[in-house]
Amino acid sequence: MSILPPACESKHIVNNGKIHNGKQNYKYRDCFSRLKFWQIAIVTWGLISITSPLIAQTATPPTDTQSSSTSITFKDPPSFFSYLSRLANFAEKPPTEWIWFDGRRLFQVTALKDYLPKRVEQIKTNLEQISNAYFQSDRHDLQVNVVAVNGSPTIEVNDQYLLTVTKLDAALLGIDPATWAKQLSKIVTEALIRAKQERQPQFLQRQGVISLAIMLTVTIINWLLTKLRWRIHSSQISDSDLSTTDIATKKQYQKNFQAIEERLLFYFQITLWLGGIIGCSNLFPYTRPLQVWLLSGLNIPLKVGLIILGTYLTIRLSHNLIDRFVSSIKVNPLLSPVASERSHLRIATILVQFKESRSLLG
Repeated sequence: MSILPPACESKHIVNNGKIHNGKQNYKYRDCFSRLKFWQIAIVTWGLISITSPLIAQTATPPTDTQSSSTSITFKDPPSFFSYLSRLANFAEKPPTEWIWFDGRRLFQVTALKDYLPKRVEQIKTNLEQISNAYFQSDRHDLQVNVVAVNGSPTIEVNDQYLLTVTKLDAALLGIDPATWAKQLSKIVTEALIRAKQERQPQFLQRQGVISLAIMLTVTIINWLLTKLRWRIHSSQISDSDLSTTDIATKKQYQKNFQAIEERLLFYFQITLWLGGIIGCSNLFPYTRPLQVWLLSGLNIPLKVGLIILGTYLTIRLSHNLIDRFVSSIKVNPLLSPVASERSHLRIATILVQFKESRSLLG
């Protein structure tokens, strides 16, 4: 009986005590498996690349009040009272909230916990009244002044009151109220001028053409992905040179890969549609608040969806790894036909029990 080394160039299969060369039979299948692997890797990478920015935009950037670096050394460790003092100072810091305009963040304000919602609502109302009056006027210039009222800098836009800069507001950036009021006046001026420019008919027409091109591209890509899904679903294996057991194993292996590809393409299509809708809503000042609402609402669903997708891919790929491992064990030219048949039965029994237990756990 000849012993074939495992490093031999061609693969061999034992069938009724005879050794047959199977290099040509498995060459196509190896190439097919590698192609499938790269397709799955590319689709997964594209899905993560699209969803990662969506999740990243929903996260609130840390402010100066939230980020504090504490250096701890072993030579002089902080005492228990210093921890209590630091905790008390953190608890005494007032809450903050962003002022939004046209779906964009402008600046942060702070106040006592009970007074902050009322102050934010008042600033939003004043900003809306000022912007509406500015949009309806024919003038494109703005008069933003910083005046002192009762010792506090106050911002007025076209002789309309906007807000009063407090010491707590300036403390967020570590500067004095007068300096922050000057910077804030520039921020408000740029935001109002840009908002009026974005409401001009020429700008809206140009953005409309861009949004139409985006949605047309998304529609074409989704149509191609749908055709690819149907092609993957209808593809079948045809290997006349393989035995019945090998064909069943190959079909199961292909079925698992088809399920993975179809699921990845389905999630990719949903993500592509969401990305197109969010991208188009960001082009117009009237629909930009919709983008903020979608991003904040999709934060948790996107994370849960990625976890579910990762779990599904892990289970499906484990099926293929198990089938590959079992197939490699079955092909052993050193065993006699009787021993090989017993080994096949034992492996099949263990494999069935393992998959049943895993399906119960999943």
